[in-house]
Amino acid sequence: MIKGILQRVAVALIASRSFAGDPQMPSTAQIASCSADPVVRTAPGYFTNRSVSCADVNEFLSKAHVVSERQWLQEYSHVAFGDRTGRLNLRDGTVLRWMMRPGGLAYLEFENGRKMYLVSCCSKQPSNNTLDQGRGQ
Repeated sequence: MIKGILQRVAVALIASRSFAGDPQMPSTAQIASCSADPVVRTAPGYFTNRSVSCADVNEFLSKAHVVSERQWLQEYSHVAFGDRTGRLNLRDGTVLRWMMRPGGLAYLEFENGRKMYLVSCCSKQPSNNTLDQGRGQ
C-alpha cells in the first residue's frame, strides 16, 4: 500500500515539474530590453529593406497566440527570405531569441533551446454550425 502511494506521489511530482517548466509567452511588462540583429543583405528583393523594431515585436506578442510546431510548420504559409531576429531580455534575467517572419509567424527560443511557436496572422474561421445555419439548413 505504501509502495503504491509513493509511486502516485512520484508520478504527481514528475507531472507537476513538466507542466511548471512549460515556457510562458512574456508580457510586455516582463520585457526589460529588446534588440534586433542587423539585417544581412544577401540579394536584392522585396524584403531587402524590411526591418523589425522592438515596438513591432511587442505589438506582435500582444496579439499572438501559441500553436504547436506541427501546426506552425504545416498549417500556415511561410514567406522565404524575410526572417528577422533579435533578443529579448526579461526582468528575471531570462534571455530569449526571437524570430519574426513576414505574414504573422514567429517563435521565441528559450535558453534551453525550446521554441514557442507563435501566430498572429489569421482571423478565426466560423464553425461548421455557423456555416450550416447561413445556408438555411
